[in-house]
Amino acid sequence: MTEQPGVNPYSAPVSEVETVNANGDVIFCEAKKLTAGQGNRMIADAWGLYKVSPFKWTFVAISLFAVMIILSLIPFAGSIVGGLIYTPLFAGFLIGASEVAKGEKLKFSHLFSAIKVNPKGVFGLALVITGLSLANMLLAFAFLGSEYFLAMYGGQELDPASLASNPSNMVVGFAIMMVCGVLIAMLSWFATPLIALQSVGVFKALGMSFKACLKNWLALTVFGFVMIFWMIVSIIPLGLGLFIMLPLLSISIYTSYRKIFTA
Repeated sequence: MTEQPGVNPYSAPVSEVETVNANGDVIFCEAKKLTAGQGNRMIADAWGLYKVSPFKWTFVAISLFAVMIILSLIPFAGSIVGGLIYTPLFAGFLIGASEVAKGEKLKFSHLFSAIKVNPKGVFGLALVITGLSLANMLLAFAFLGSEYFLAMYGGQELDPASLASNPSNMVVGFAIMMVCGVLIAMLSWFATPLIALQSVGVFKALGMSFKACLKNWLALTVFGFVMIFWMIVSIIPLGLGLFIMLPLLSISIYTSYRKIFTA
């Protein structure tokens, strides 16, 4: 397979033709298998949407992340409440991306649009993902110990002596957390846009998302490495680049969905 050159997300995107019906609506399909180079295009396409309304995108994205940061400061319950709130709001963010792709203007109210359109779907997905994340956390901390749990979610300081108390359990615990975290990400990556934009059932969307990630593991791996590179670059100028990269990363969930599920 011929490798495609890296795509600068700050460069102008190249337009791609999508199949549309008589009404001009995009036709969605079963998950396609993309080439490795398409992982770059996901980011470039996201940049094309971002630069239409850069200040609005940044404001909406930062507002969403600010809510999550505030909730994370609440011991124990904050992470659970945040998980239940994040998915519905992020689903609305993706609806906003789809509207901008159609030539409409981005609005702050888009954050709440998925709650109005499909509350059962987005809150159902939030409940499932939060439950899986909680199960992953409990399983991992069964090996890591209560000290790590209290340090991460209870706001308590971690005793350095506990780091060397049982290194084998620590390795197992972190391995479980990482592997299960990847699996949960595969389930949720496309499930959110499938539910928000196509009203697919929660469990069907989770299955479709997982299969799409397996089918496109190479393109998504390229996407991940390119995105990590630009995230590192964005941190260099006093972290100011994050005001661009955070909304760009969020928009790229939509563009990756369109790449894979558009005929």
